[in-house]
Amino acid sequence: MYQREPINIEGRLYQQADLRNSIYNEVNGDLSRRCENSLDLSALVALHAVTLLFERSSHRDLEIFRIFEESISILVEKMTVSFKYFRAKGFRATADEEDTREDAGSMKKRHKLEGRQFQEQIRDNVSALLELRDIGDELGTLKKLFEQQQESLEHMLTYYERCGHGKTNGCLFLHEAQMKLKDYLHQIHQMMDSADRTKNDVSISVSGTNI
Repeated sequence: MYQREPINIEGRLYQQADLRNSIYNEVNGDLSRRCENSLDLSALVALHAVTLLFERSSHRDLEIFRIFEESISILVEKMTVSFKYFRAKGFRATADEEDTREDAGSMKKRHKLEGRQFQEQIRDNVSALLELRDIGDELGTLKKLFEQQQESLEHMLTYYERCGHGKTNGCLFLHEAQMKLKDYLHQIHQMMDSADRTKNDVSISVSGTNI
């Protein structure tokens, strides 16, 4: 029978992502972020829920945007090298056609080797395409989450203002969370555009190949 490994609550990653501790430390450590009532505290909870993994974590393995950006950059670089390789091979093939000194046997061996290299390159490009699709799906999930959080914050702000709490610390917390989400969505859109452009380049390079 499968047994789950116990969660290491003392681990650094767990502590960095601990929402309760994040809120507790701020409430008890920053007098400018005082909560005068339960509405202020609810708004502070919402702010930390939005920003914990994107603003408050100092652990490299929890820097989510950096991880996505580096993954996309690696794939872009990989595809750039691939395109340069194909271009160089095209120029070399043209030069070889003009040079008739190569005997038929050598030419056959060279073409066979180049064929294998071409197939390997196609497989690498298909793999890159699948990785980009996965990245796009994950970014789309984050985008949906941020949009849902924006909607929830808007509902909270409407309630606060209707109840006469429009200028409280709580509203300031909610407005700050909204600005953070706006910035996150901007970064998400930029990364999705970069992934889509690269994915289109990969698709062109493997056109005619079934994926």
